[in-house]
Amino acid sequence: MASLLGTALGYFLFAIAIWSKNLPLLFFSRLLPGFMGGNIAIIQSSISDVSDEGSKTRKFGLVGAAFGVGFVIGPTLGGILADPDILPWFNAATPFWFTAIVTLFNTALVQAYFLETLPQSRATAISPLTGLRNVAMAFRLPQLRALFSAVLLLSLGFTFFTQFFAVYLIERFNFEEKDIGLLYGWVGIWLVLTQAFIVRRLSHHYLPAQVVGVSLLLMAAMIGMLVLPSQAHWFYLLNPLIAIFHGCTSPNVTAIVSSAAHKTEQGKILGINQSMLALGQAIPPLLGGILSHTNTRYPLLASAVLLVGSWLLFKLHGARKQV
Repeated sequence: MASLLGTALGYFLFAIAIWSKNLPLLFFSRLLPGFMGGNIAIIQSSISDVSDEGSKTRKFGLVGAAFGVGFVIGPTLGGILADPDILPWFNAATPFWFTAIVTLFNTALVQAYFLETLPQSRATAISPLTGLRNVAMAFRLPQLRALFSAVLLLSLGFTFFTQFFAVYLIERFNFEEKDIGLLYGWVGIWLVLTQAFIVRRLSHHYLPAQVVGVSLLLMAAMIGMLVLPSQAHWFYLLNPLIAIFHGCTSPNVTAIVSSAAHKTEQGKILGINQSMLALGQAIPPLLGGILSHTNTRYPLLASAVLLVGSWLLFKLHGARKQV
C-alpha cells in the first residue's frame, strides 16, 4: 500500500513537472517511485508462498502475462494520450495524469483483495539502506554469487535495450510517440501470449535452467540483429521474437532464484534479486546516453553483449550446482 501510494504521488508530480517544465521536480518525481518501489518482490514472494516447485514457473509466467497486458495497453494508450492531433488538450503530461489515477485504483484493489500469504509474520527493521545491503549480500553468498551476477547482467543488458531502443527508432527511422506506442503494443501482445501459454507448456517438459539456457541466448541474438534493418517494418518481426524469448526467460529466471532459497527466505532472496534488477536498471541510462550520442546502435550492441555474458554465468551457475 505504501509503495503504490508513493508511486502514485510520483506520477502526479511527474505530470506537473512536464506541464510546468520544471526539471528539478522532474528528477525528484522519478526518484520517488524508485524509492517507493519493491512491490514486485512482495508479489513474487507471495506467489512462492502458495506454490510448489512444479507450479512456480507457471505462476510467475502469469504475473509476466499481466505485465504483458499492461505492455499492450500502456504504450499504445500512452502514445494516443500524448498526441494533440487526437484531442487538442492531449500533451506529453497526459499519460502520467492517467497513470497516477490508475495507480490509485490499483491501491484500492490491493486493499480489497490482496491477502497475506505468510503464515507467521516476522518483525523486520525497515531501512533505506536495505537495497544497498542486498546488493552487497548478493556477492557475499558463494553459492549464489554467480546466479545474482547473471541476474545483474541480464538486467543491465535488457535495460540498455528498453531504454534506448526508442531513441534508435526516433533518430534513425523518425518514429513519433504514436508510432512507438503502436510498436510496443504489438510487442506486448506477443509477451502476453508467451507468458500465458508458451511458458505454461514449456514448464511441463523442461526445467527452468534448460529454458533459460536457450531463450536468453536467442534473445541476445535478436537484440543484436536490431541494428541490421534499413526499413522499419522489420521491427514488427524482430521485436515479437525478443518478446517471446524474454517472456520465456523472465519467469524461469525468477523460478531459478526462488528455488535457490529455503521456503522461509523467499522474501529475502527475491528481495535481493529485485535489488540486483534495480541496480541493473540504474546504470544503463548513465552510460547509454554517451554510447547513443556516439552511435545510436551502440546501446543495442551493448545489450546483446551483456545478455550473452548473463547466459554464460547462468550456465556456470548450473554447472556448479551439478558439481
